[in-house]
Amino acid sequence: MNAEHSISILAWELTFSFGLVLTKNVESQLPLHVDPMSKWITLEDVLISKALDGVDVRIIVWRHELLSHLTRFLYLGEVTIEREVSKLEKRCNRLGVTCNVFHTHNMPGLDSEFANIDNPSLHYNAKNQHHKHKNNNHHHKQGNQNNNNNSNNNKNNSKEKQHTPSITVVIVGNPQGILSSHHEKLLLVDPECPDHCVAFTGGFDIARGRYDQPLHQIPKPYIPHINKPTSPPSPPANSNYHKLVQINANKQQPQQQQPQQHQQQNEQNEQELEPNKQPIRYTGRNVQPILRQIRFLWHDIQILLRGPSTQHLRLHFFQRWIHAFSQNVSITRTASLEVFPSSITCTKKHKPANSVKVAHNDPAKVYTQCSVRLFRTWKGVLDNNMMFDEYGKMILNAKEFLYIEHQYPFQNFTLTYYMCEALKANPNLHLLIVTPVKTDLPSGLVGELFDWSQDHIIKHLHLIHSIAPDRVGIYGLVRQDEETNRLKPIYIHSKLFIVDDLIFNVGSTNMDNMSFFHSSELCASIIEPRLAKETRIKLAKEHLGNHYRPSMDNNFIDMFNMFRKVSEENYERLRYKRLLIGRPISLTPVDKYEFILKKIYYPNKFTKLLFKMGLDTEEWLNKMFNPSSWMNLFKPKL
Repeated sequence: MNAEHSISILAWELTFSFGLVLTKNVESQLPLHVDPMSKWITLEDVLISKALDGVDVRIIVWRHELLSHLTRFLYLGEVTIEREVSKLEKRCNRLGVTCNVFHTHNMPGLDSEFANIDNPSLHYNAKNQHHKHKNNNHHHKQGNQNNNNNSNNNKNNSKEKQHTPSITVVIVGNPQGILSSHHEKLLLVDPECPDHCVAFTGGFDIARGRYDQPLHQIPKPYIPHINKPTSPPSPPANSNYHKLVQINANKQQPQQQQPQQHQQQNEQNEQELEPNKQPIRYTGRNVQPILRQIRFLWHDIQILLRGPSTQHLRLHFFQRWIHAFSQNVSITRTASLEVFPSSITCTKKHKPANSVKVAHNDPAKVYTQCSVRLFRTWKGVLDNNMMFDEYGKMILNAKEFLYIEHQYPFQNFTLTYYMCEALKANPNLHLLIVTPVKTDLPSGLVGELFDWSQDHIIKHLHLIHSIAPDRVGIYGLVRQDEETNRLKPIYIHSKLFIVDDLIFNVGSTNMDNMSFFHSSELCASIIEPRLAKETRIKLAKEHLGNHYRPSMDNNFIDMFNMFRKVSEENYERLRYKRLLIGRPISLTPVDKYEFILKKIYYPNKFTKLLFKMGLDTEEWLNKMFNPSSWMNLFKPKL
């Protein structure tokens, strides 16, 4: 909500009605077009509000050419991304916001005005641009006069463009082949201004069903209030909806800002509304970001970056944007950006970071002494194995322990081999993996055909465990329903690697063949001992709950042993149908894993289909196995 120049988004999946923050948690002034009666401030609210303020919004979202309809339907999201974009277009038209939508099969080309996003005149001082053109021209006076006239025209055009609200959405297909995808998750705020640029990357998709909090509770159905509440609501018990680590790559002094101008502008816009009427409401739903029918519990990790590393991410977005319009590999590879010192050239008056105040019980920490390395792969354009090599180096160079949270751990056999060799060579090395109890990958013949199988993960994880059973722990996370005692798995979608409390690696990359060799991915490897250690501690407290001990802060072996102790006790309790004492459950050896799979409630495809049709099978089963819930209907009335 502090964006002044532009907002750029790379997405694997995107839901514009996703709730970013609870309205009651925002302590500062809400954006003009956010209804204070709505429960959530959605992504759509923010994008349209900023577009009306003159901020350019650019979005690149992936859509599989052949399988998008089927996969989106089965994953309980929108049937296609086109449906989401169509809703956005209708709401933009209602508010007079220009919404441009392009597909890879009907792109206008590089000569289009939409393709040029590296136009400094839109964001920087025209005097400096005129001075630059003047120094670069060594022609006679007539040429200089023509250049001066052109610079004046550009200045006038820039003013017009700067205040024209627009949202541009580009829907792209596969990078190369049916098995490839654009899997990056990247959000850039004000990338044109290096001193104020903010970048978000990691495993988190701003999409339906990705609701995450440390308690991992299913949100209750929300019924909006008919009448306006007379007193302000109290903040929730826990408002941390997804883990976030802030990283400031370079120390910066907070710049003096003048928020009075923005406040006066909001007051002026409020006066334009008719009296005794609520602000325009253009978001489609007053619901939580996870629907009542969607029963998945989600766990993910995202990081926030500031400093020089954001300009490299800006270049990646620029190259993705150029490639979408040109489809030319040579032009994409040679595309470059000029980085202007924003302290000299930026004419925008940025609001301070704390101008938008949101209530948090556990705000993210800021780390300033960070060494950041960015890795990327892009099938067909930037083919390289640097990201895969980085994973191999982290495994082979680990001295004491590896803490891994991954969606598809060790699906790749080469990394499995590296891990086995590292355990053999180093008798002090410990490995702790947190992964989904069951992934969404295919199995059997289909998985073998595409070399992308759930069976590979199970086989490789048990192979690693057999090398050093006393030093390898592989766990899933579950939550027991308080009413039915049914076990619901927490789906681990994070892509986290922590090595010896020194290296912190996070991004969109899974440990599978699809990510390493067939898709486009982003990954950040950060050397900062405090960041790695404190992140591990925070996650251990979340997963172990009351079983966490202060000694685990500096002793990974204590944390390793506690995971094993809790999981073994949970296994015994499951055998005798008793309540669990925590979330971790062991996925090794094979007999335990097969037993766990029979106890875990994991919705099948037919159940998901019924959810999409509005039939809640879980409530139906609850009534069948708990007759007391419906027997009261047959009691005689006294």
